[in-house]
Amino acid sequence: MDRDERLYLSAAVFLLVSGVLHLGVPLLGGFSTFGLLLALVAPFYGLIALGLLHNWRWLAWLAFVVLLIGSVGAFTETAGPITGPAWIYWVILLANLGALVTLFTILWRPARQTS
Repeated sequence: MDRDERLYLSAAVFLLVSGVLHLGVPLLGGFSTFGLLLALVAPFYGLIALGLLHNWRWLAWLAFVVLLIGSVGAFTETAGPITGPAWIYWVILLANLGALVTLFTILWRPARQTS
């Protein structure tokens, strides 16, 4: 496994952790509409993580933008969560930031030339 494959795998793991944590929001905060909407993020993050295991650079760009938006949302919820405890949003934010840093490392370097 080369460096790029390890980076894509790391980003996928961070995304999966964040997705699982999104499933925890309705469990910890009651099954409100907002909590259930957050639970819908989990399969979406899972599909992105699965695609990242294929080292798809275009998907890394999409994941980067999605995680930027999600990180802002998670940070906003830490101030006064709509549903669930604030600590779960902090942990989601940390998982998102781990994925963002890893994806930034992937995207910063030029794409590999395929022959």
